[in-house]
Parts: sequence; C-alpha cells; structure tokens
Amino acid sequence: MSLVKREKGEQKLSKVVIDLRSELEEICLDTQEKLARTKEDFKEQLKHTILMLKNEIDHADLMSMKDIEAISQCKNNEIDQLQTLLNEMIRKLEVGSHRNKN
Repeated sequence: MSLVKREKGEQKLSKVVIDLRSELEEICLDTQEKLARTKEDFKEQLKHTILMLKNEIDHADLMSMKDIEAISQCKNNEIDQLQTLLNEMIRKLEVGSHRNKN
C-alpha cells in the first residue's frame, strides 16, 4: 500500500510506503486459529450430539425390549395357567374314566 502526500512548504510530492504484510499475516494467523478452534468446537459438539442420540436410541431399544419382555412374561404366565388348567381337566377326565371302569 502506498500513500502520496505533500510536504509542508514544498511543492514536491513524496511517496510514503506502508508495509502491512506482518499485520496481515498476524490477522491471517489469528483468523486461522479462530477457525481451527471453531472447527474443533463443532467437532466436539457433533460428537456429543451423536453420543446423546445413540444413547437415546439405545434407551428406546431397551425400553422396547423391556416392553417385549414384559409382554412375553405375561404370555408365558397365561400359557402356564392354561397348561395347568388343561392338566387339571385331563386328570379329572382320567379319574372319571377310572371310576366308570370300576
């Protein structure tokens, strides 16, 4: 970048050169560091969000499995009750047929 200025009292023009390379490099480095931090923060937030979603899905699966297990247990209890009832009916029939034979 260069600026042109008039010196006081003289009609000469002089050229002033301002070198901003080091300032621009510093700004670029600062911006790169901020971008890297933002990128790292985003990665961490994304990992955290993915982990939370995975936990929620796992929890939902567990809840579903618990519901399935509860229903399965109820059905097993019903089957056991029906089996007991059937066994009692068979016993009564056997006892009745033995009495009829005697």
